[in-house]
Amino acid sequence: MNTMLSKKYKALQEKLIHIHEKGLVGLNVAIVSSTFTLGRSYQENLWAESLAEFGAHVCVYLPVDRRGPISRSTYLSDTPAGAQYCIREVPAHLLPRNQTLTHELGDMLAEDVPELIVWFGGVMFFGREIYLNENLQHIPVITIYSLSRRGRHAFNWYSAQQDLRSRLQSLAFQVLRAPILTQTLKRAQLTVANTPECTDIIRQYLWSDERIKWARKHEEIPLGFCPHTFSYRAPLRQEARQALPIQADDLVLLHSSRFEANKWPALQGIFEQVEKFFEKVHQTEPERLKQLHILWIGASDNQLSHEFRSLIQGSVFKERHHLISFQTRQRLSTFYHAADLALFAQPSISCQEAIGTGLRILCPSDPSLNHLTTYSNRIHFAELDTWSSALLSIINHLHLDNETLLREQASNMAQKLSYHSLVDQTLQALAQRLI
Repeated sequence: MNTMLSKKYKALQEKLIHIHEKGLVGLNVAIVSSTFTLGRSYQENLWAESLAEFGAHVCVYLPVDRRGPISRSTYLSDTPAGAQYCIREVPAHLLPRNQTLTHELGDMLAEDVPELIVWFGGVMFFGREIYLNENLQHIPVITIYSLSRRGRHAFNWYSAQQDLRSRLQSLAFQVLRAPILTQTLKRAQLTVANTPECTDIIRQYLWSDERIKWARKHEEIPLGFCPHTFSYRAPLRQEARQALPIQADDLVLLHSSRFEANKWPALQGIFEQVEKFFEKVHQTEPERLKQLHILWIGASDNQLSHEFRSLIQGSVFKERHHLISFQTRQRLSTFYHAADLALFAQPSISCQEAIGTGLRILCPSDPSLNHLTTYSNRIHFAELDTWSSALLSIINHLHLDNETLLREQASNMAQKLSYHSLVDQTLQALAQRLI
């Protein structure tokens, strides 16, 4: 490392170390993501908000179809705390599966001269210029990965235990995306995996000395939630239940996720188990059934929502089901406060958000979820096909009279998952490696 670069790294290190005393005022940060979407709670969105609220000057670079209207100048977006960050649209050819082709990103980054680049999705074509463009090689880079085998493939094309489709998908990843992955792992000063499973997948693409070098600059830091929205407030629970309206002794289940085609099997599986649960309660304690509700949050005007509505209408317990459209963060937090138990059949950012409000969780044992027990002692694991029995067991052991105290304690424990905390943790990990 030359003397000039060493001085720049030292200056950045000083800013990161003293974030709690001085914030990040004056730090110029670039966020590169092909999936950033305004209004969503994606981690790149929450990173942009948190960095801006720490005082950094943040610019998000996102691809836009070059054949459509493109803003050639930056525009601003507000954070919940009133800070602002910039957005720059990068003209690109948009391909299936969030892939893009562009030659302009590198020039844009070189023009803006960020002191730090945070790259989300380091297996995507969008961002390759971070390691290809020589004018960017002096800028420290954090790469963040969320790879998971669920709903995808085993990332192991040569395994005879995989069916042909899975092996072909794994081979395609090996040919198209793995070269990008290995280059980003070499280029970055810090790599971050959101789950232990993600770390295991990345490890498959490194060997011998390369794996040792990578391990020294790698951290596992989970997904989290908006620090302004998802914490427990007892008065809000009372207000929310009165508004629905839900009686003090009623027990409310909740499922939250956008109603999209790839989530239909999970939605259908949860619905079937809830129906079996209601049937068991009806047979043993018919009067108690009147106190049970489930909120299905995430519906829209799409075909899947209409199909799910038909499932509810065909149920003998249809009065126990409440279908609700997808909500803003603030409204979603209100529903979490009203609920007593959240159901998640697959990994989702909604799971972390629910944990932030101290809510009990029921989910399957999954490599992308198991690590969350570090942040909550109110997670119940059970395979989906046994959920009707699990639900019966959980509600028989619930004590709603001390729920406020338990939720406050759980919410306080979960605040390590707030993005202010996760961003700080990541930046301190980077500072340790800028030597």
